[in-house]
Amino acid sequence: MRLRLLAAAAIPLALSASLSIDAGAVDRPESATRPITPRSSQAIDTSSRSDVRAAYKEMWRSADARRPRWIGGDVNNCRPGRLSNGSTREQLGAINFARRMAGLRPVALDAASVPKAQAAAIMMSAGNAVNHYPPTSWPCWTQVGYDAAGMSSLYQGGRRESNADKIESYLDDWGDINHAVGHRRWFLYPQLTAIGLGGTATANVSYLFGRPFNDSAPNPAWVSWPTAGWFPNRLDPRGRWSLSSGDEGADFTNATVTVTFDGAPVEGIEIHPPESSPGKPTLVWEMPDSWPREPVGKATVTVAGITIDGIPDQARAYDVKLFRSR
Repeated sequence: MRLRLLAAAAIPLALSASLSIDAGAVDRPESATRPITPRSSQAIDTSSRSDVRAAYKEMWRSADARRPRWIGGDVNNCRPGRLSNGSTREQLGAINFARRMAGLRPVALDAASVPKAQAAAIMMSAGNAVNHYPPTSWPCWTQVGYDAAGMSSLYQGGRRESNADKIESYLDDWGDINHAVGHRRWFLYPQLTAIGLGGTATANVSYLFGRPFNDSAPNPAWVSWPTAGWFPNRLDPRGRWSLSSGDEGADFTNATVTVTFDGAPVEGIEIHPPESSPGKPTLVWEMPDSWPREPVGKATVTVAGITIDGIPDQARAYDVKLFRSR
């Protein structure tokens, strides 16, 4: 799998079903503070290699075995068609594998948003590009598709990619414009309840705002990618790792990151400026160029210098045990 074209939704988090769209500043409201909770009861037990491996086989490998099946669609005649039920199920399963690994509640399919996502997907494929605000000159342009593009994460890739490849592109969030890992953070946003999935043989559109966020959903203290515990090395995001705090008062401005891999220090880590929108406060860092494509071993991560609710010098330390998953 190789990343093609990827764009993140520049939409601020809303506190209820209503939301305001703003392509510029996306400040997080103070009233959005939610209590920290234990991991979801539906979380995968990442302390168990066998549990992670079994879930990976059931939810990810099955999605990786098949390409998207696009039914009734035609780019030349601007027919949006739809993804098959199987492709939709597999793409949603891959998203929920990531969420359950992170200790979050699975999301449901938002069936009411699927036609909107599909209208955007045919535009992305017809234009062979991604744009949250596609101009009317684009082939297959419709108002429904235009509106949906601004409410969604967007991907346009190749015909040889699997259902899982589409979702992995969002989780990897590779490329110079994606240092904030906005796609990843939306998929791993604890209060997300449902996604409308649209697509073609090459495109994916994940409509994020069809249902209200759930303020009572499990909100773990920390959400990382890769996640703590056992983790399939196939899904290492090319060394672009992240840590999010469930506390909206967290500040990573002065944070440092140290990593050892099988006991040896990892030198040359690059830390990106911290992000607070969209999603939870997050720190993103890049492993050095020498980082393996699919590492096998134990990475011990320490993120220090975090300020939480005005209290400085907090730290989060965790192990990621990457096992061979192919």
